[in-house]
Amino acid sequence: MTDTSYNDAMDHERYIQVHFASGKNVFTSLQGLAEVTGTIENPQLIELELQNPAGVKGHFSVKQRNYEEPWPYKLDMLWKAKNGVGRLPAVWVDYVEVEGPYFDERLQQMPRMLEKAPGQSDQEYARHLITKFATNAFRNKSPDPEYVANLVRYYLNLREAGDDSRKAMIDCLALVLSSPSFLYLSEPTVLAAGRNTDDATHERPAASAVGSGGLAARELAIRLSYFLWSSPPDESLMAAANDGSLSDPEILYAQIERLMRDLRFDRFISGFTHQWLDMKRLDMFDFSAFEHPKFDESVRRSARQEVYETIGHVNDADLPIDTLLKADFVVVNDVLADFYGLTEPTAIAGGLHGTDSNQQKPEASAVGSQGTSAFGSEFRKVSLPAGSPRGGLLGTAAVHIMGSDGQRSSPVERGVWVLRNLVNDPPPPAPPNVPMLEHQDAALSIRDLQKRHQAEPQCASCHRKIDPIGYGLENFTAAGLWREFEEVKIPETAETKRKRKSGPQTKQFPIDPSGVLPAGEQFTGYHELRDNILSNYNDAFARGLAENLIAYALGRPYGISDHNLATQVTSTAKEDGNTIAAFIHALVQSEAFKTK
Repeated sequence: MTDTSYNDAMDHERYIQVHFASGKNVFTSLQGLAEVTGTIENPQLIELELQNPAGVKGHFSVKQRNYEEPWPYKLDMLWKAKNGVGRLPAVWVDYVEVEGPYFDERLQQMPRMLEKAPGQSDQEYARHLITKFATNAFRNKSPDPEYVANLVRYYLNLREAGDDSRKAMIDCLALVLSSPSFLYLSEPTVLAAGRNTDDATHERPAASAVGSGGLAARELAIRLSYFLWSSPPDESLMAAANDGSLSDPEILYAQIERLMRDLRFDRFISGFTHQWLDMKRLDMFDFSAFEHPKFDESVRRSARQEVYETIGHVNDADLPIDTLLKADFVVVNDVLADFYGLTEPTAIAGGLHGTDSNQQKPEASAVGSQGTSAFGSEFRKVSLPAGSPRGGLLGTAAVHIMGSDGQRSSPVERGVWVLRNLVNDPPPPAPPNVPMLEHQDAALSIRDLQKRHQAEPQCASCHRKIDPIGYGLENFTAAGLWREFEEVKIPETAETKRKRKSGPQTKQFPIDPSGVLPAGEQFTGYHELRDNILSNYNDAFARGLAENLIAYALGRPYGISDHNLATQVTSTAKEDGNTIAAFIHALVQSEAFKTK
């Protein structure tokens, strides 16, 4: 609850954070976050679901949202009570109550499975359990009898050496999980003698199951399941493979729809999006609390999830993919609503719904304004006012955080990201031995700083194409907030540091966000840049999505031989509404997806 006696406390600190900490070096992870909207007179009950990291001992702590300022300025509440100097407390916690632990029922299956039936011999026990476990581990394919016999002998040897049945069996099952048949998705080639190349599952497939280079029905089910769920197929999908109906395009279509309505499809959303949009750069840099006081790890974490939630909502609502280029809404939680300066979000529709359940997703229209909490970390669709720079991928903080170095924005990184991911025209790799731009040697605007690279002949041609797009995004700070002026620190000498009585001095530069796109379309600012991309590069964006989807689905880099496949997927999806689902259906129904 908030304490009304501290109304001067910053609004963006009126949050409760729950952290898990462990180890001598203090490994810490953020487990829960909720906005505090209650008061002393009207207290608020906050419930958060927490998960202890598997196999790690540690403790949970409840804290006020912390911006991790540099240590000379990090004054705790004890100092505030002692001398009146320090940050004001923003929240008051009356009590903490813990319920649990709760265990996933699936995690309890293994201890029961290892139990030995009364009167069962060691050999019977080992053969039955190893066969059952290996069949599941090898994705519903029976292991070779000789493979099972070898593991049974190994189990009996361990028993003779003094191991109890439980320990001996765990060692055997560990060997199963070390097998290439478990670690790799095996689509073996059928040899002339009728035996395949799989090390632990030497079964001869039925002659009708495999065409000329085509996937067997079981292999198709596995490829589809790992593509959309990142996990083995369930009973329904395997049943369709076993009875041969999965080869029917209508049955395959129905199975694709079923997999996409399941909560496990969220693994595709996060996994594919991370690879497609190259989001690893989001965690590369630390941000100074002085230069970016509203940015913290809660914002970074929420910014990443915003991208996943936005793409998840576009898919759930069957919106065309050009919604990702420009939209009149965002999908945010309270942290990002505060960060973006939006009014209190009104829940319109849900985004992602978890990643580890086999339940189905609710329909988008099933979540209304009363269906989502008014506080906490829930993401919801929020309508934007006219003229907002938000809406679409270019309006997300994540894109601009990735297009920076933690200190200043980088027109190069942002321009390259747009060329690669939105207009599908990636520039060539940078030449070797190109020095990094130095920020501290002069108080220069980013345009003047970039001119140093354009002075190098080996850099000039690419930078003339990349930099103007990055300049169009310069109204966003390194942390993704909107600005009208670029503020640059004036380099200090030892003498100026000694004489100054306040913080570092800065200089402001007006931002010039004009530029030109690869085909020559000129823009005077961010909004024109976004509109130009939407109007002139819609097909290129769709093509890029198809190419990245092919690489993700087939588990290999996109190659020149995939050109016709990408054309087929793009044109088919366009006829079917240009939705994410249309792209997935077009790819899975293609012969390439069904071929080894």
